[in-house]
Amino acid sequence: MNIVRPPFRVDSAQTAEEAGVEIVQAFLAIENLPEKVSRVFAALLSCLNAAPDDSLAVAGHRLAWTIDHDDPHLDLPYHNRQHVCEVMLCCHYLARRLNLDQRETLEILLASLFHDFRHDGTSNGGLPFRLERNSVVLAEPYLLGAGVTSAQRRKLAALVLATNPNIGLPIAHASYDHHHHRAPLPEIPVTAPELNALRSRPAADQALILCAADILPSIGLTIAYAQALQEKLAKEWGTDLGIEDKLRFIDNTLPIFAICDFFAPNILRLKAYLMDQLETQHDARKTG
Repeated sequence: MNIVRPPFRVDSAQTAEEAGVEIVQAFLAIENLPEKVSRVFAALLSCLNAAPDDSLAVAGHRLAWTIDHDDPHLDLPYHNRQHVCEVMLCCHYLARRLNLDQRETLEILLASLFHDFRHDGTSNGGLPFRLERNSVVLAEPYLLGAGVTSAQRRKLAALVLATNPNIGLPIAHASYDHHHHRAPLPEIPVTAPELNALRSRPAADQALILCAADILPSIGLTIAYAQALQEKLAKEWGTDLGIEDKLRFIDNTLPIFAICDFFAPNILRLKAYLMDQLETQHDARKTG
C-alpha cells in the first residue's frame, strides 16, 4: 500500500480523472492482500495519527480482524471484504478533501468498516433498515467491549442507517441541505430514531460522506471499474443489470455528491459513455 498517493493523500494538482485512476490502482493492489481489512484500517489510522488505545481504533481493529477471518460464505461477489476496504479508503479521501478533523474522520472510518457487516446479499425487502440495523446490532458488542460511549454508538448507528438507499440516504441528503441551504428538516421515520442525530451538522455531513463513499467506486472513479462492480452486483443478486439500470442509479444518487463535487466530471463522463452505448444498442435494433 502506497500511502503517499491517493486515496491516502490528496494531490491538489490532480484532475478527477487522474485521481480516479490512481484510486482504482490502489484498489487493485490490495485485491489479493491477506487480512486486507485489518491492514487498510491500520494504514488509515497511521495516516490520521490516531492513538492506538483510542476506543474507536480498538473497536475498529477488532471488527477488522473479525471481518478478515469471518466465514468465507460471507465474502459475497459485491458486499465483501474488498468493498469494505474500498469504502474505507473513499471515506478517507473524501474526508481529506473536505478537511475534516481527525475525530470526525475516524468516526466515519469506523462506521464504514461495519456498515455492511455480515451482509446477506439480499435486499431489505419489506423491512425498512433490516440490513443496516443488523450490521449495527452485530457490531454493538465490539463497540461496547472497546469502551465506545453510548453517544458515540448512537452517532455511528445513524451514519450506518443513512446508507440505506431508499430511506436513509434521502434523509442524510435532506439533513445536509438543511444545514447548508436552510431547507426544512426531514421527518425521521419511527423505524430509525437514531437518524435524529443528523439534526447536528457534523453528523449530517459525515453521513453524506459515508453515503458518497459507499457508491463512489460504482460511478465516480473509472468507467471500467464502474462496469466491473455492476457485474459483481448482478452476480450477487442473481439477475441482469443493464445500461438503463446504471443510468437510473446515477440519476438517483448524483445529488448526494453535493458534499464533494470533485468527482462529478467522472460521473458525468460515465453517464455520457452509457448514453452513447444505449444509443448504439437502439440503432443496432433498428437496423437488425
